[in-house]
Amino acid sequence: VEKTSSRTDYIRHFENKFEFDRFQLCSDTTKKKILKRDVDIEIDTDEYDWVILIGSEALQHFTKERAITEHTGRLLDDKFLPLINPAMLAFKPEARKSWDTSVENVKDYISGKLKPVVISTEDFRGITETKEALEWIKYARGTSPPYVAVDTETTGLFPRDGHVMGISLACEQDRGVYINADCVDDKVAEEMQALFNEKRVIMHHAKFDLAMLEYHFDFTFTEVEDTMLMHYVLDETPGTHGLKQLAMKHTIYGDYEKPLYEFQDDYCR
Repeated sequence: VEKTSSRTDYIRHFENKFEFDRFQLCSDTTKKKILKRDVDIEIDTDEYDWVILIGSEALQHFTKERAITEHTGRLLDDKFLPLINPAMLAFKPEARKSWDTSVENVKDYISGKLKPVVISTEDFRGITETKEALEWIKYARGTSPPYVAVDTETTGLFPRDGHVMGISLACEQDRGVYINADCVDDKVAEEMQALFNEKRVIMHHAKFDLAMLEYHFDFTFTEVEDTMLMHYVLDETPGTHGLKQLAMKHTIYGDYEKPLYEFQDDYCR
């Protein structure tokens, strides 16, 4: 599904790996910007296993998402596969890598090579009991990877007027916990400090989390790596350094905040 009829050769782009029907949101090719009233597409998406959405207009029409660059090449709602518009490559050649990767993902989803990800509550879970938190941290100290990924959820941006609601920790790939700050007593804090002493601490935008953890828990850190700074060195493109964007780009978990937004929408109705 594209905005309006175009001359783009999608058969060539997809290397004739699969057959597809072609639809346009608006039949009027003179329209530069498609408004809701301009949409006259007739399609029953239930008749298709997959629906490829070209550009932000198609993405917004069929899903609740708006940022095509964040979702390109990612599976949404077990059916929709967004792609940036290939026409943009003519004036934004730096997007070529993103386009090529996204097309490969689309082909892999359709062929069955890539599968929808189901996040297990056994691999990722919340901890609200002090005993369980203590047990998990002791377990983490005994894991073989020499690092621990750390993130915080807070009520504010500054330590003096904000509090830590919880601490996320991961010492193994595809496994992690969120520890509620209310269950962090002296024993848990002592064990957590030992974990930070023994392993290299990985953070994203470390100066924020460091300030919160040092101020509220008196933690100290000797060896810290900041993935945000790493990404600035690897890719200076503005607006690409956020944790969510990088997680969507480099992991299989997609938009991990989507369930939260859906809960908020349902709660506010």
